[in-house]
Amino acid sequence: YRHYSGMIEKILKQHYKMQRQTATINADPKLKAYNRARMGKIV
Repeated sequence: YRHYSGMIEKILKQHYKMQRQTATINADPKLKAYNRARMGKIV
């Protein structure tokens, strides 16, 4: 478990960083549209 806890922490930190970025992007309509299109491509 200890071996994984470091990895999980790293993933959570990355996820948190991405969420903050997304919040910033969503505040800008142009970037929001671009991000939606990019997300649509991935999914």
